[in-house]
Amino acid sequence: MIKNILITIITCFISLIAYCQSSSSKDSATVVVNENNFATLYIYRPKSRKISLASFTINVNDSSVCKIKSNKRYTVKLYKFGMTEFWAKSEYKSTVTMNIEKGKSYYLKCNIKMGWWAESPALTWMDEVKGKSEFENAKDGD
Repeated sequence: MIKNILITIITCFISLIAYCQSSSSKDSATVVVNENNFATLYIYRPKSRKISLASFTINVNDSSVCKIKSNKRYTVKLYKFGMTEFWAKSEYKSTVTMNIEKGKSYYLKCNIKMGWWAESPALTWMDEVKGKSEFENAKDGD
């Protein structure tokens, strides 16, 4: 009788361990799926023939994300989706908008245009092929 009770307890314990392990692996699979709950923004400023020491703060809606300099690049994860405003300002403000979608990548190029008193930013969305190529030619930002 005690032998049967002991076998039943051991069997229940082994079943419980197996259940916990399968439940744990389901949780880790869920974490892997949730890793892409963001969009990736690649911001870059190509190297220019003319010497330009100007730098600009790149903003996403109301938040500053980086200060871009010549021949520099930054990677930013975006966790808010929908219509989003990206902008930079010196003498003039340059603004672009994009409908940001989860899991997608976006390439934002920051060029320079001459203003009356100072250089101003000129933001442009790039397609993935050209944007990725230009982004890879720039150096990591500070």
